[in-house]
Amino acid sequence: MKKIALLIGGGIQELDAIRDLKSSDWLVWVVDRNPSCASAPIADKLIVADGYNAEDIIQALVLSNVNNVKPDVVFTLTELTTSVAIVSHALGIHAPSIKSVAISQSKGASKFLWIKSGVKTPAGIVLKNYSDLKKTPRFSYPCVVKPAIGAGGNGVSLVKKNSDLKKAVGLAMDISRNNVCVIEDYIEGTLVDGNGFFDRMNKFIPLSISTRLASGQFLIDSGAVCPTSFSEDEKRKFFQLFETACREIGLVYGPVKIDAIFDGKDFYVLEIAARFHGPRNSLHLIPMAYERSLLKSTLGSMADARSLHWDYNNVKRASMHIDLFPKRTGIIKKLSAPADAKNIYARFFKKDGEIILDKKKAFGHVTVSAKNLDGCRQLSDDYIKTIEVEIYK
Repeated sequence: MKKIALLIGGGIQELDAIRDLKSSDWLVWVVDRNPSCASAPIADKLIVADGYNAEDIIQALVLSNVNNVKPDVVFTLTELTTSVAIVSHALGIHAPSIKSVAISQSKGASKFLWIKSGVKTPAGIVLKNYSDLKKTPRFSYPCVVKPAIGAGGNGVSLVKKNSDLKKAVGLAMDISRNNVCVIEDYIEGTLVDGNGFFDRMNKFIPLSISTRLASGQFLIDSGAVCPTSFSEDEKRKFFQLFETACREIGLVYGPVKIDAIFDGKDFYVLEIAARFHGPRNSLHLIPMAYERSLLKSTLGSMADARSLHWDYNNVKRASMHIDLFPKRTGIIKKLSAPADAKNIYARFFKKDGEIILDKKKAFGHVTVSAKNLDGCRQLSDDYIKTIEVEIYK
């Protein structure tokens, strides 16, 4: 009998997760508020509900489920982790505590607990309103201002002088879903992504480390590479921080991801989430490097309540993803690229006739794998040269 996975969020990037699972013994139900979402045509069942509203999801599941069949696992590739936890508990599916997931969704709440318990994280404060700004001590610059609850790096600013602080705080508060922002020390270094997994016995299993590529502008990523060049001791320190940061907020079951920074000596946790890094990382970069599906391996372990066997050092190939940024804004006249080839995967978020409003927002990405990183660079460079983007003036 096929297992059932309930995926909350059915956009264009979720398509590959559905295909990956359906290539094995899985049925995939999708939750999305848009009945015409990108994933609707290939989902085994579409539940029309707002992914942020767990109550709507539960009610829609009940009304659409005449045979009283429930999914084996619930997951997401986006920020909808609290809904995943609530729906899982409502359905009687093993899941992390709702409290731990809610804390992980708040950079302010998690930072408060990490600082209190001595977990390495950039020093910082939480601001709940503008008036608090006058009561806080003066910061050393540069510092980072970011929404307490945000997504995709939106509303994050690098502030270099006091006169720019108020504007950055206003932007972060406007973006944050709870109108709260975090101001923290800026640590110069390498941004590091990690994926991990806690099994039914709350044992932590390290899965992967990848390092981000810088675009030349702080806080704007241009891609990532796997494997890293970290030493074994550095990897050990990274995963130790990863596990400790999760345990300190009570997040001890299922997939987890970390954003961290490495200053050349120590790692510092920036944020934790009860999911894997997004599709670029979890569906392409990591599976290409390990030649193994991260999603099927972990969801299978959750559905069968069995141990997960994964060696994070067992990297088969190098992999790299490159984000594609527009050179200017405007309406796309023509966007064309060759079809995917062996060891090359491309995904575009825009199409002819659509508008590009921000040059800092990627319109797509390319993921490649090769024997080594030099081979990845050459393969990605050659492919990117063939992409044509014409924009109306």
